[in-house]
Amino acid sequence: MVVKRTARRVPAKAAKATKTAKGTNYPEIRVRVRKPVVPPKKPRTPAKKPRRVAPAGAMTRTNTEAHALARSVAEVALAKKASDVLIIDTSARGSAVGYDYLVLATGDSEPQLDAVRSELEVRLKSEAQRVRSIEASPDWILLDLGDVVAHLLTSERRGQYDFEALWGDAPQESIAAHS
Repeated sequence: MVVKRTARRVPAKAAKATKTAKGTNYPEIRVRVRKPVVPPKKPRTPAKKPRRVAPAGAMTRTNTEAHALARSVAEVALAKKASDVLIIDTSARGSAVGYDYLVLATGDSEPQLDAVRSELEVRLKSEAQRVRSIEASPDWILLDLGDVVAHLLTSERRGQYDFEALWGDAPQESIAAHS
């Protein structure tokens, strides 16, 4: 009796993904063919509009609501006997920092800083404004009001970080207590 030997057949799906080595028909010796990796296409981004830069040295009034809010924060700080109240106009770099005005006020103690913070919350609630977030430590309270950020610091902490020098090129407005 003569037995005819034939090669095993590879299923159609597997045959598409593989090639036999050196042209032989032996399915046991297969080389996997990989498809080339194509990097994904980058999504299109709209063209950025050039940002207007305000002249140095002059307080810009591009966002009058934010400036009024900064003045309100400064007045509350002065009413609670904070010292060295300063408004810094950061609107020239607003897109980089995320806010237009920075208010700095120095308090003598933690209870005084807490009193300024609580009075600010009451004032803002009456003006239909809200505080986005508050970060507090014993010697530094930061209030994020959107376009305005307020830093209430003790004199030691304010001297340590020296915001005035950090924002030395930005227009600054010192707020004095009314006599």
